[in-house]
Amino acid sequence: MIINNKKLPWLIVQRGFKIPSFNFATEVEKIPGRDGAVLKNRELNHYEFDLPLYALNDSIYGEKNHDEILNELVRLFDYDKPVKLKLSSKNWYWYAMFDGPFEIDMTKDGFIEFSVKVILLDPYKYSDTEYTSPAYKDQIAVKNDGTAKTYPIIEATAIKDSTMFMITRADEDYFQVGEPESANNETKDLNPILVKSTGNTLSGWQYETQGKIISKNEGSALANGTVETNGYTIGAATFGTRNNKGWYGPALKRSLFHPVNDFTVTADMKLFDQTKGTSSVGKVMVHLYDEMNNVVCTFGLYDATGSKNNIKAWFGIYNEFGERFEIYDNAGNYAYDDEYIYLSVSRRDNVWRFKTWHYYKDAKGKRKITSRMNKVYNDRGGIYSKTIAQVGFQISRHTNFEVQKARINEIKLQEHLGGNEIPYIVKAGEVVYIDMDQEFVTIDNEPALQHKAFGSDYFYVDKGITELFVLPQGYFDTTVTWVNRFL
Repeated sequence: MIINNKKLPWLIVQRGFKIPSFNFATEVEKIPGRDGAVLKNRELNHYEFDLPLYALNDSIYGEKNHDEILNELVRLFDYDKPVKLKLSSKNWYWYAMFDGPFEIDMTKDGFIEFSVKVILLDPYKYSDTEYTSPAYKDQIAVKNDGTAKTYPIIEATAIKDSTMFMITRADEDYFQVGEPESANNETKDLNPILVKSTGNTLSGWQYETQGKIISKNEGSALANGTVETNGYTIGAATFGTRNNKGWYGPALKRSLFHPVNDFTVTADMKLFDQTKGTSSVGKVMVHLYDEMNNVVCTFGLYDATGSKNNIKAWFGIYNEFGERFEIYDNAGNYAYDDEYIYLSVSRRDNVWRFKTWHYYKDAKGKRKITSRMNKVYNDRGGIYSKTIAQVGFQISRHTNFEVQKARINEIKLQEHLGGNEIPYIVKAGEVVYIDMDQEFVTIDNEPALQHKAFGSDYFYVDKGITELFVLPQGYFDTTVTWVNRFL
């Protein structure tokens, strides 16, 4: 027996255990004067059952006393959410929770009998194997060998810019983001990408003037030192020096093709947890500058505590006099600790929007989104309306503390243009990700529910073979992933 990918070699399931399955319950109603009955409801119920076990307490696996056996069992079964429960002889698993009590014989050697209560809130069995099927000429065959419907995950990489992505299940259901091109309307890139810098290169970046203090607040530091790339992300190689107390570290920036008024900038970054036994702080920030090298906006992650992990997201905007308006400075209930966090700032018609989010995988291996923060600031007076001409970043340490490691994965800046044309929502190389079970969609790792077409919906694939079709044809390299489910 394997629980959450862990097992005890001396713990086995007793012979004769009957695997529960097909837990349907049908409710009917008898109508007077009518033969038979009328179906009211039929549903698949959850399971609760006792799993009989043996603990082998002998010389082969090492003799243990009562407390040693009990403590190892508690460590194996103690979870406050469903985890994988797999019987070693089967090629499927459940998602289970466990209740006690454990009743372990205090003195017995050899075979110790006891049971654990298993609760299956999710009544399905899941195949060990995850299946993937690529599209051939925008058609995908999904072969579900299970006995129940399953919910696929769609990943579609754009071959060229597109105004939409649609995937259909025969003529029955479809999911769509964006809108199709039209003979009655022009198509235009209303959100051109001016900067998309990934962590595998430093091309296009220039070092800030050494010794310059970008701004005197939480979002800044003295510029000094150098950065490096490990082929995936960018981090500090050296921090240089600072003669007085404060923050310092390498700072780089690059110019845009032209100044912009309306924009969205998104950065993917991480501030690592403190190394155990050290007192460290760290900071990683993105700066937006106007044409005169004045800071217009700063955002990023920082930890100034030193004694414990307390990583905060920070957003600030600046007027023409360099005066700061702090939008957000919060640890989000420790939501930003030791994770790659997406931070985004956008401005349209003097309305600022600030966001954070983060992806993780749950016990089922499903991608989920968390650490979400959304703030809106309406700059009615146009106080924070300076154009953006440059974008930069800085990774910093403090003179009085050890280094807390930080890295940047990507910085992307898009300009927003006006117009009534049909916009491209997916650019070449970007990935549309759709999880039909979790019911969320992303484009280039950014939540994209706002692009979901009215009338389209998430769908499942039934047992047997299901044909899926991708539109527009010739625009996407698409794969479908699923796991067979059994009643």
